[in-house]
Amino acid sequence: MQGKFFKCECRCGVIHVEYEPEWGLEIAMFSCDASRSVWNRIRLAWSALRGRPYTDMVILNDKQLADFAEYLYEAQNHDIN
Repeated sequence: MQGKFFKCECRCGVIHVEYEPEWGLEIAMFSCDASRSVWNRIRLAWSALRGRPYTDMVILNDKQLADFAEYLYEAQNHDIN
């Protein structure tokens, strides 16, 4: 199976999911803004003050969530088919 990318709704990150029967399922999260600038630190602090302290959060819409679940289902049943 080939891997798939799922982009965050706010475009701040991406989830990459890939299944290989030899070694299993890999789920990786990549941040699109990895800078440690002053403005980025202020933005992260503001998010924490508003109750969203997570920098590793990825928001998927309904279509992306369905695609993600379908990919996991296919990976789970890959050896059966």
